[in-house]
Amino acid sequence: MTAAFRGECQIVRFAHYSSDGDGNERKTSYNFASHDLGTTLKAAAGPTAELKGIGDIQIGACTIGFNNGGTFDFGNIYITDAVTIPAAQPGTLLINCSAPIPVFFNITDNRVGTSTVSGQFGLGLDSAANPIGTYRINFQADALLDGASGWMLSGNGTTWQRYPGTANSFGPAPQTQIGFQRSYEPRNGTPQPFTTFAVTVSTAPSVQPIQDMDTSQSISLDGSATFELFYL
Repeated sequence: MTAAFRGECQIVRFAHYSSDGDGNERKTSYNFASHDLGTTLKAAAGPTAELKGIGDIQIGACTIGFNNGGTFDFGNIYITDAVTIPAAQPGTLLINCSAPIPVFFNITDNRVGTSTVSGQFGLGLDSAANPIGTYRINFQADALLDGASGWMLSGNGTTWQRYPGTANSFGPAPQTQIGFQRSYEPRNGTPQPFTTFAVTVSTAPSVQPIQDMDTSQSISLDGSATFELFYL
């Protein structure tokens, strides 16, 4: 640390007069230094140390998919007066999260306008732009949240209600959100957090009558739906 001083220094002279014993006057002079001082203290720069607060705020993420890639293959369907579609092998809907997170999903029909039945998914159009048929998506009664049984909820993102049954069938309803809770009660619960989720999914398709389709060439079923995951 250093100290610096600044100011003015003035010399003030004083005179003193006296007389000796013989009556002679004697003059004595004194000089004083008058200082007007201002003091400034200044700390010298020294070494420094930096403290940092670091870290990462990570939001857990989830993935959603099917064990069969999301493809339900009905194989070759032969035209007769009554078309019967064989059952496809069911698939498993899987949700995996990096941490316990409450999530829900909805289902959107990617073939809007091709269904002839309200509340069902469309199977696309034939070569003459005729609707081919419809299907619904079925969730079986085997939902598992982290290995334990779960119950299905439907809601609008704010209020929720437990489905009365354990197996449920869905048509396209993007505004309807689907979640799961770990216990049967409460009836008006909310989706509960989990890290792993699994439920068996199957489809139940039906096609239009033969006379309502172009049978001059092969007809390919072309159903497609999107499961979109949301974080609560």
